[in-house]
Amino acid sequence: MKKIITLTIYLTLGIVYHSLGQIATNKRELKKQVKLDRANELRTLLENQYFYVDNFQLFDRNQNTKLLSASNNFIKFSGNDLLIQTSFSNVNGINGLGGLTLQGRIIDYEISDVGQKGPINVQVLFSTKTFGHSTLNINFYNDFTSRTQLSGFKGLEVFMLGNLKSNYSDLSANQGVPSF
Repeated sequence: MKKIITLTIYLTLGIVYHSLGQIATNKRELKKQVKLDRANELRTLLENQYFYVDNFQLFDRNQNTKLLSASNNFIKFSGNDLLIQTSFSNVNGINGLGGLTLQGRIIDYEISDVGQKGPINVQVLFSTKTFGHSTLNINFYNDFTSRTQLSGFKGLEVFMLGNLKSNYSDLSANQGVPSF
């Protein structure tokens, strides 16, 4: 009788252990699939060139940090057109919002993958009327966050952190007067 009870307990534990292993395997596979789906969605969004990035933090070349309001600080891609806007609440700026607004045309737009674990890199060469050619390097991560480097005119170098958005109707930003 003891052997039957012991055998039943071992058999039950074996079945439970096996089913727990299957659940863990299914969770891992589901996480991998979700990551792959998000990466594919991100890549498709970037290839279409109709998106914007809400920036919430800015660093200058001396690593001075400015917290930004996402409603007035963004980078907007519309096909071959590009709009970059920054504004600060405590500064009077050229664009009427306390910063500057760059409006330009995209000359070169290149997407490159680092790998499954790394970000998707977008390098944009664009031209504005006043500043001429400038470069925008953006690293997009699978959680739709981004790190942007703007460099060009007379040693200008600015870094921005932001979130990628796909729908322009979400853009509740106040657009300033494009000066450059």
